[in-house]
Amino acid sequence: MMLSKEQSNIIYNMKALCILSAVCAHTSTTVNGGVITTRLSCLMSGMGSIGVPIFFLLSGMLFAKREYDIGTFWKKKVWSLLLPWFLTGTIVWLYVVLRKGGFSFVAWINYVLGNGSYLYYMSMLMICYLLFLGKSFGQTRVIVFGGCSFLWLILECFDVVNTSNPYINPLNWIVYFTMGILISHYDLFTKLLEKVWKFKYVIVFIWTILVMATVSFDIMITYWNQGYLAFELISFCLLLLLARVFKDILWVTEVGKQSFAIYLLHMLFTGIVNALFAKFRIEILLMLKPIMVIGLVMICIMTLKYFDQKAKLGGKLIRCVGIR
Repeated sequence: MMLSKEQSNIIYNMKALCILSAVCAHTSTTVNGGVITTRLSCLMSGMGSIGVPIFFLLSGMLFAKREYDIGTFWKKKVWSLLLPWFLTGTIVWLYVVLRKGGFSFVAWINYVLGNGSYLYYMSMLMICYLLFLGKSFGQTRVIVFGGCSFLWLILECFDVVNTSNPYINPLNWIVYFTMGILISHYDLFTKLLEKVWKFKYVIVFIWTILVMATVSFDIMITYWNQGYLAFELISFCLLLLLARVFKDILWVTEVGKQSFAIYLLHMLFTGIVNALFAKFRIEILLMLKPIMVIGLVMICIMTLKYFDQKAKLGGKLIRCVGIR
């Protein structure tokens, strides 16, 4: 079933909120300390753990609405996903090693594939795509892979099993992708919107209490906390609610449309913004950092789109870096 324009805008708005979350994760660090700054950093770190699982869920939901054979998949994804991923990953890696050293082929591969970098999402997303690639995939495959992933994630959260780098363990992410597939398969998106709207005040209240508790008791929320899945569930409901509230705000929708490019490019600006806040000792305002980073990336995106148009490149330049 095709998405309506309103549903598409809501999904774009969810992506905008998710990319804000992802940028929060990379701008929450502080140097100068202080009680208030430390608590704000804790809050931003918690907010930063919300977006990536929902990105996986949305990717699964949109993936399930199309049927790809292997040839069509690779033809589409080489240009829309693999090229922007490896090109921008290489640019960001060069930006890092030219300042800090460590130039080697192995270091480049590790960085681009997400072993120790923000690009783990791309590797794990590709694995999710490949697991369910085909003209049709049975519900059994979804349940088996999703169930195994959910069980592993529970064991990881309770320290029964430990992965040396849980970010690049597909079992920690497949469950979210399969949830998106199931939402699409059973056409649950509209029903979820209605339920969330019905209980909007309860959702906002519970989420606020949870966040206040984590900040008050210096609890660092991560993907592998024992209470993380409950926190992520209520956060998903909150983002769904906010995405509906923002459905007619065009600039939020535009950020969502460019969320892939923002994800790929934001690390070029994150280090600069973090350094400026530390240098001028204004980290008390660190909640502004993710907004500044996204704003700078959006300016970069608009500039590249302008040059692409003026040079009559037909979108070739902007597609190389994931701009839609």
